[in-house]
Amino acid sequence: MSKLHRFLKEYCLEVFIFLFFTLIHLPFLGHEIFNTDVWKWKARTYDFGQGVFTLDFEKTIQKYHPGVTLMWIGTASVKSYNLYYDLVFGHPPVDNSITTVFELHFVQKLFLVISIGVVLGFIIHVLKKLFGKRVALVFGILVSLEPFYYALTRVFHLEGLMSTLMIASFLWFYYYLQERKLSRLILSAIFASLAFLTKTSAVYLIPFIVLITFLDSILEGRKTVESLKNLIRPCSLWIGISLLGFFLFWPAMWIYPGKALATIYRGVFTIGMERGHEQLYFGELTENPGKFYYLVVLGLRSSVFLLLGLLGSIIPLKYGNKRERKFILYAFLFAFFYTIQITIPLKKLDRYILPTILSLSLIS
Repeated sequence: MSKLHRFLKEYCLEVFIFLFFTLIHLPFLGHEIFNTDVWKWKARTYDFGQGVFTLDFEKTIQKYHPGVTLMWIGTASVKSYNLYYDLVFGHPPVDNSITTVFELHFVQKLFLVISIGVVLGFIIHVLKKLFGKRVALVFGILVSLEPFYYALTRVFHLEGLMSTLMIASFLWFYYYLQERKLSRLILSAIFASLAFLTKTSAVYLIPFIVLITFLDSILEGRKTVESLKNLIRPCSLWIGISLLGFFLFWPAMWIYPGKALATIYRGVFTIGMERGHEQLYFGELTENPGKFYYLVVLGLRSSVFLLLGLLGSIIPLKYGNKRERKFILYAFLFAFFYTIQITIPLKKLDRYILPTILSLSLIS
């Protein structure tokens, strides 16, 4: 039996969900949407790539988000597109051509979809190991078709990528808590570091990982003091690896760490916390739609399958085993506290709710 055959036999479900997710994103992928943010991230990607390949690492500081993971994917897609033209046509892509614009747009979004699909495959692997193939298959199909998630993973932007990385980090750490295998913790921390590099909102994972480590010890019958002691080693290791990844994957941190961190700080505490974002909300222009905004968004942006699934989760809460009830608790806490985090700043946009929707999809 060949290695490929053995791989496909072992991971056929993960491969199927990856292919399903990728293929349903292909129709009109390069033609259906352009917006101002997309053009900004394209421009930042070109400057980021120039900084990497000319060793001018200061140019890898493009935005306070910081968007580094997205720009790495965008840079790889641009280089691949240029290489394709060199190999097939013997010259670089034609400048000032509308064909080039749409072709490159397609390639950049395709690389992003593939990247998210790979991470989704890792998520499916954990669910398969924890709850069986049926649960993993149903989740993989339904979350791929969840309208808001589907839409935000079709644009060259941050939310779809960050949300998927956050859920992958959460699940792999939960998987680690079941048997305490170091490889699971390391993988969770790597996903977390990539999420941090995508958008600063993902730093939420740090207190959340500490919380579920403590809760897991309490639910296993240990006393409070013992539980506090037991969280020090795994959480310190997880945080250390995730911060190391944050440093290694962002060239600006090698040379200009002070400027990079100051840029992030400004984005969080000056722009995010103190400035609103003008939008049309129920027919009125407003910069702050209020503290119940994300509950409204959750109701409007969630599919009927997600909402019905949440109602159906009453069944495993009442009749399920301890592991199922504990998992539902952790997924709910992820959604609950993340929603509180994004409610605090004045700046509010509907897409910020996506990690909550993914976490609730796990419960559904």
